[in-house]
Amino acid sequence: MLVGLEHSELAIRVVEDGIRDQNPLADDATITRLLAERIELMRRIQDRTLAKK
Repeated sequence: MLVGLEHSELAIRVVEDGIRDQNPLADDATITRLLAERIELMRRIQDRTLAKK
């Protein structure tokens, strides 16, 4: 379980770094909001994919 959590944290950091690269003038609150939006989008895509099976 610990390895899974470490991988999740790493994935979130990678996405956050990508958001920062795409939005160099964004403040921390904006980065957090954009990160939450991307996580929600990934969950919706995953839910749709699982529902099709």
